[in-house]
Amino acid sequence: MIRKGPLYFIAAVFILFIYIVNQSANQTELTTLLAAGGLLLFLLIYYMLSKNKLIIDDEGITQQLFFGKEKRLIWHDIKASNLSWHFHGHGGSLEWSVIPYSGKHISWQTSFYSRSQLQLIAEAIVTKCEMAVIDERIKNVAMGKFPWYIF
Repeated sequence: MIRKGPLYFIAAVFILFIYIVNQSANQTELTTLLAAGGLLLFLLIYYMLSKNKLIIDDEGITQQLFFGKEKRLIWHDIKASNLSWHFHGHGGSLEWSVIPYSGKHISWQTSFYSRSQLQLIAEAIVTKCEMAVIDERIKNVAMGKFPWYIF
């Protein structure tokens, strides 16, 4: 369910870079080794991201991560859901959190998902968690009104 378009763009640029390096007259073993290492790194990152999943079903919401961690929340156990900014370095990211009564919350970055996927997640949370405190922006996303700063 993760948006992989940016990874495809990076792969296309990297393949173009490899093609240009291979066409140059001064190709060395080091450039070939760096290109192969970069391609392996890209494939590893792609594989890791493809294993991260957010599963929404009738019972609840489940987050599966690459390293085998799995967090599951039942719909009636959710007390709040909100969007918050987290700054790191010169940039930041919008993080969506689902907080249960037990304290172990699930959170993910909104930039990993497309607008249609975010709308489906918001619709599920709004309809299944009537008693939860839900951020007004999430209710707007469920209706298809996205804040400009998600993307």
